[in-house]
This record gives sequence, C-alpha cells and structure tokens, in this order.
Amino acid sequence: MWPSTSRSRRRSFTGDTLFRESIGRTDLPGGDYSWIMRSILDVILPLGDEVHVYPGHGPETTPGHETLYKPLHRRGAQRGGELPRAMKALVHRILYRTLPLEGYLRVVSRMFFLWQRLGIGRRDAATEYVYHLPQLVRPGDVCIDIGANLGYYARTISRLAGPEGRVYAVGPWPPIRKVLSRNLRRCINTEILPYALGTESRPVVMGNDSARETGYFGTGQNFVNDSGRPAGTVFTATMRRGSELFAALGRLDFIKCDIEGYEVVVMREMQPLLERFHPTVLIETGGANRPQIIGLFTAMGYAGYTLKEGREVPLTPGHDQRHHLQTCALTSYPRFRTC
Repeated sequence: MWPSTSRSRRRSFTGDTLFRESIGRTDLPGGDYSWIMRSILDVILPLGDEVHVYPGHGPETTPGHETLYKPLHRRGAQRGGELPRAMKALVHRILYRTLPLEGYLRVVSRMFFLWQRLGIGRRDAATEYVYHLPQLVRPGDVCIDIGANLGYYARTISRLAGPEGRVYAVGPWPPIRKVLSRNLRRCINTEILPYALGTESRPVVMGNDSARETGYFGTGQNFVNDSGRPAGTVFTATMRRGSELFAALGRLDFIKCDIEGYEVVVMREMQPLLERFHPTVLIETGGANRPQIIGLFTAMGYAGYTLKEGREVPLTPGHDQRHHLQTCALTSYPRFRTC
C-alpha cells in the first residue's frame, strides 16, 4: 500500500487488500486472512476516516466508510470501535472451521491485541475493563489473573505492574495455555500456573461445550464436569485451593477473576487472602452470582462498582444488567478508587 498526500486530499492505494465494502480474497494459494486483517487494522485504519482509498479495481472508498469492511459501525469507530457481536461471532466461526485449534487460538488472540492497540472496544461490555486496568493496577503490584485464558488481561496487567511487580496467570487447559504462554512470552514478570482453582486439591474432569452451542470454540467457557455429562471437549486438570497456592505471598494488590460462574466458590475459598491483603478485585458478577458476590465483599468492607460509558458507578444487588451482557464488579478496600 502506498499512501500519498496533497493539499486537497490524502490518498491511499491498497491493491487487493481493501475494496469498497469488501476485502481481498484469502481462499487462493498464499492467501492469509490474519495478515490481511493485520494490514487493515495496523496500516489502513490509522490513516484516518477521510483518506481516499483506491483499490486495485472497483470504486474508491474511505476507512470511515468501510470501518473494517463493515464489522465496525461508524458510530462505534468514533467512540472507540464497538464490534457488533453477530459479526464477531461470524468471524470466529469461519476461523474455527478453517484453522486447526492452535492456529485459531493464535489468530483470534492476535486480532484482539491488534484491536486493543487501536482502541477498538472501549465501550464494548466484553472488553471495556481491559482499558480500565490502568485505574486499578499500579507499578510494583502483585497480581493474580484467575481464568487467564489467552492473556487478554494478563498482558496489560504485566505491563502496568512493571519489572518490580509480579503477575500469576492461572489457567488449566494445555492448548489454551500453550497460546497463553506465547502471548506472554515477553512478560518477564509473569508466571503461568496450570491449575483450576476450587475448594479442593485434586484431579478434575473439565468440559467445554461452546463449539457445539455457538459454532466456534469459546476459550473462557470451561466448566468442572464431575457429573460426566456429554460435552464437545473434555479434558483433565489439576484443581488447587487458591488459599494454599498463594499462601506464601508477602503481598497481594490485585485479583481479576472470570471463571464462568465459579467466582463465588473461589472467592469464598480465598477469603483468608482477601481479608489479609485487601486487594482490588475485578470480578464477573452476572446473573445469580451478583447478590452473593456483593454480600461476600460487602461483609469484608468492600464497595462495588461497574462501568457505564467508561466511568465507575456504584454496583447494587438490583443494578440494571441490560447495560452489560458481561457485567463485572470492581471492588477494593475499604472503598473504591474513583476514576
């Protein structure tokens, strides 16, 4: 791509990378969807909405019109880029069907980090808390990421904690952990712990049924499968008690916990650590979990907050859940740091 400028208009010649309301083909030999997306995200969109894009053939367009070949609404791009969930799900299904599992995990995590660099998803319920981490993590902090998944939070937490800090990323499943390790390879202050946290220290059977339900693998949807019910993916893991695993810590400043409904179980088990160190906690509180989590943390002197348009607002048991499909609470002792 060769960008050029003049006093009257700025121009970009994109060849077969970006067309009006479409992108170049990647189904031919040598085609690579992840690389063409990287070119669009890293090179074309940063040029600005008003740059005139001239494809190899077809009518001209602008990044403002395309906003990532229509997965981005123009209003979403102006506010930080909210990706419609239906389009994200479609992209994930295509990638999952065409790539081996590790390749799929690497591509979707690469796309996430590229979008994060561009500020996409600042008001998206699924990603807005990643952008809020600078308000919660300080240099030198000791942090635990429970449900580290592919490292979307851990990588930012590692950068914020800095060389004097320490990050423990907890995740049980080897294929996800392999890509997590790759994504955190430059995070020298981070240690990956291959466990599922719970109330006992023992081997467990875990499952993941997301591919059967949605058409693609949801990396954050693992569950303990002691009942042995049929699941699309089944794997064994080692469960550890967090209160024992982290008993030797001399300080604990921040915990992020997102483990698909097991948050209450794990936080209750780790209550001695919470009462000892009073760390700031970023935790999922959707559904029936919310009143239990609020009750647990309120009894320890915490106050809860959620995000609305990037700003912290008090979280209550009856808080409107329609604003966030994946609502999280921010808690700290004895009350919240306000933004």
